[in-house]
Amino acid sequence: MESVFRQHRWSRRAKRVITRTEVYARMVRAIGVLEPLSLADLTAPGVMASQFGLNLSQLASRRYVHTQRIASLVHALAERDGAPRFDGVLYPSRNNHPAACAALFDRAAAKLSLVDDIALRDHADWPSFLTRYQVFVLPV
Repeated sequence: MESVFRQHRWSRRAKRVITRTEVYARMVRAIGVLEPLSLADLTAPGVMASQFGLNLSQLASRRYVHTQRIASLVHALAERDGAPRFDGVLYPSRNNHPAACAALFDRAAAKLSLVDDIALRDHADWPSFLTRYQVFVLPV
């Protein structure tokens, strides 16, 4: 659910608000995994700093140049036979620590299937999300 609001600018606002119009325009895409995914796990404590030389400021930044560099490096890794080594990366959530997020490369698409598109307002976790993050829905 948190990823639905990844680009929302709540970090810059004193109150977390969203309009009813925005809620009605958003959806949650439920995806099924058909085959095992191989993810580069970057969630171990300190791995982003020790292995990739990033500091906390770079990791938390909305400038994605540093994290895109890491994704590019992981994307390029291959097995001895030339097959891609990873389908994506598992990384620490910037907005929902200590949770993890997954970013999948295009090549993972064949291992996935669309299960359903759910209107955000109809998603089972929507009411608890509003409470947990103290989000207010404006009637506009």
